[in-house]
Amino acid sequence: MRTVPAILAEAEAIDWALWDVQPQDRLWDYRASSVPAAFACIAGVRSKSDADDAYNRIMDALGHNHSGTPYPAMVAGARLLAELVPLLRGWQSATVVNVLTDCYLWTRGEAEVVTKDGRTYDPGAETALRQCQGHVYERRRGFASAHRDLSESADRTGRRECARACRPRGASACCPAVRKASSPDFQPILHLETTCRLSRCTTD
Repeated sequence: MRTVPAILAEAEAIDWALWDVQPQDRLWDYRASSVPAAFACIAGVRSKSDADDAYNRIMDALGHNHSGTPYPAMVAGARLLAELVPLLRGWQSATVVNVLTDCYLWTRGEAEVVTKDGRTYDPGAETALRQCQGHVYERRRGFASAHRDLSESADRTGRRECARACRPRGASACCPAVRKASSPDFQPILHLETTCRLSRCTTD
C-alpha cells in the first residue's frame, strides 16, 4: 500500500493538462494548475472548517462546483482519492470520502471522454469503481455516527436527503445535480443505500 505523501506527490506529477478537453456545450473553467494544489490541501485538514475548504477547492479543481458539472480530470482525481481513503482518519478522511462520493454523483450517465493523449474513459464507470475500491459506503456509515454534526436529522424523507446530498454548496435549484435528485423517476432509497454523503440514512 502506498503512503499519503506518495499519492499527493503523484497528484503533483500528473500532467493534468491532458484532461483539458472541454465537452461540447458545457460550463468550463478548468485550470490544470489548480489540481495539485487542491490535493495538497488535504494534508492540512484538521477541523470541519478545513474540511469544507478542502472539499470546495478539490471540487472546484475537478468540476464546475456551482452547477455540479464534472470535468474530465475527475476520472484521474477519483483514482487518487480512492487510494487515500483507507490511509486517512478524522476530518481528512471525511473530506476525501465526501469528495469521492460527489465525483460519483456528478459523473453518473456522463459520456465517454478522450484525453489529449488519445485514451478513452467512461467517467461514471471509473468513479463507481473508485467508490468500491475505497469502501466509501462503509466509511460514510461510520462518519454518520462519529460526526453527528455532519448529518441532518434521521427522520427527513429520502428525497430531501438526496437533494441535500447531491446539491453542491451554493447551487441553485436549476443545477443538473439537483434536478437529477428531484426527477419523478428518481429512486431515493436505492440512491441512499449507495451514494448518500455523510448523513445517516433512513435505510440503516
